[in-house]
Amino acid sequence: FPEGHKLAKTPVYDRDYDPEGLTINAKIFAPRGRQFYATSGTRVLKATDNKGRDVKPLKQDQDRGYPSSFRYGLDDDEARDSSQVRLLLELPAKDAQAIEKLQAGVIATTLAGWSKHSIESIEADPKKEIAIDDLLPGAKLTVWKIKRNKKDERVSSGGGLVAVQIVGPKTIKQIGAKIAIPDARRVHSYHRSDRTIKLDDGTVRRRLVLERSPMWREDKQTDAKLGLSLKMPKDLRRERVKFTLEALDLF
Repeated sequence: FPEGHKLAKTPVYDRDYDPEGLTINAKIFAPRGRQFYATSGTRVLKATDNKGRDVKPLKQDQDRGYPSSFRYGLDDDEARDSSQVRLLLELPAKDAQAIEKLQAGVIATTLAGWSKHSIESIEADPKKEIAIDDLLPGAKLTVWKIKRNKKDERVSSGGGLVAVQIVGPKTIKQIGAKIAIPDARRVHSYHRSDRTIKLDDGTVRRRLVLERSPMWREDKQTDAKLGLSLKMPKDLRRERVKFTLEALDLF
């Protein structure tokens, strides 16, 4: 509420990060048989209170800490049939009791599922190309470097880095990759860095550095065999979606 930070017992250091206004968290669902790949460009188009007065939207500015784009599915196998969106409004009039109607839009990218490709065992060899045509025709992968953490590194024992290069059509940007360890119950793997450049022949070269961290003590083996798990979205569709929310009480 306005000037609420002045009444706080402790300083509110994120006051500029979280501007005064009204925040509405909503959830949108993908069509049956599809999953969310990304959402972006969330915008409030029009909002009115219970007395028919306009409530102006706040500008969603990423520089002020409100990301308007989310991407799912590259580092986990969880199905995302819904997505949360954050709608920002200026404060309504003091006597307003509800947001009677709110119209908003979002750019939604959905997919029908994933094409998957597994490599059970990998070794660093910059000259060895691995064809992944079943995932994306014309794409080839090379393992450039594997770095295993030492046993005496307590915090990240059992972790490590894998640097790979993928060359192929520009859609290689959609390929998700993570490190796989046989018999491990769960391995946390993520993209530490991801760089893409266009080559003179029209193909694209993408260099990824993957980092892994086993989640269980017994899985933290520095000499464990490493593999790769790759996946590519099927039937990717990007469209602008509009939706309406009604009768949102303010108390």
